[in-house]
Amino acid sequence: MSAKPKLLLSVALLRELHNKIEYYKSVVDNNIKRIEEFSKHTNINGKSVEKEKQNLESLKKRLNSVDLFLETVILRLETLTALNQAISSIIVVRETVKELKKMMGVSIPIIEVYLDRLNRLSNELMSIASIDMKSDPKTSLYANQEAKKIIEEAKKVAGMT
Repeated sequence: MSAKPKLLLSVALLRELHNKIEYYKSVVDNNIKRIEEFSKHTNINGKSVEKEKQNLESLKKRLNSVDLFLETVILRLETLTALNQAISSIIVVRETVKELKKMMGVSIPIIEVYLDRLNRLSNELMSIASIDMKSDPKTSLYANQEAKKIIEEAKKVAGMT
């Protein structure tokens, strides 16, 4: 398989991961509401209930950051892929996977599956791109700089810097 189909698959996986993040955000929101209702109706405001609510709010904040990060990266990655900027796109996929692994301190099994698949794809893409990168170091340097700018911009949008 050449680079273009794998890049398109990477974009599709990132979109699906984004959808999963949206779903988990709604689950966490519902759980926060349930805890608030539970506390209100039972007049139990124990430390364990409050701690659970704080944990859920922390998870919600992290999921919101990941959500914004993914939205920004996907948009830029789609643009690069449409412009046939394969090397930049490949590096963006690789850097995105690295950042997502850092961001997701909480292990959610389905998200781990997506990250593993994206990681394998980015490794395959990097092996394809390494030939082009060796033959044209200027393009490689530009692609690296462009990819890092995209990742930094996405982190700023997500409020992570």
